Amino acid sequence: MSGGCSLSSSVVLAEEVSITILPQPLRSMAGKGRKESACPIWPETVDALQNYIAHRYPSATECPSVFLNANGKPITRFGIRYIIRKYAVKAGEACPSIKTKKVSPHTVRHTTAMHLLQAGNDLIVIKDWTGHADLNTTHGYVEIDMKMKRKALETCQPPKANASPKCRSKWLKPGILERLDDLSKGAGIM
Repeated sequence: MSGGCSLSSSVVLAEEVSITILPQPLRSMAGKGRKESACPIWPETVDALQNYIAHRYPSATECPSVFLNANGKPITRFGIRYIIRKYAVKAGEACPSIKTKKVSPHTVRHTTAMHLLQAGNDLIVIKDWTGHADLNTTHGYVEIDMKMKRKALETCQPPKANASPKCRSKWLKPGILERLDDLSKGAGIM
């Protein structure tokens, strides 16, 4: 952890997950199936967690769980789902398209995996980040979005066709990327 501070005891995030802040900015957690994994976290996240724990009630010595509900008890997965849904409703006021979507902790997990993929991370890195044992599980999370499809199309050479100008498909004519752009904007994808 930055600043040489450490949190000596393991602290509980929810019913089935414990987090230990290690000397480096890492989180070690025992999750599903009590499988241990470690992920780096930003020093700012460590600082925020330490600040939260230092100022919350009840104190960390009274309750070693990191996140507590309104009653000062360890938050459950149901509490986390409630909070995410509450803020999704609030976000729907600023972005009406969210109102039509079901937002859950799984949505946050899937979105994180998508952002990691869009940032150019390898699927193996995403697999390890999400804690999946099997790459096929991670593959199920990852869908290519329109922006990624366009980027892939731009890296390819257009096909060579021997068709006469009268028989040319619309797909082979110039301007295909502009048409794809128009289609995605019209569908609200971009």
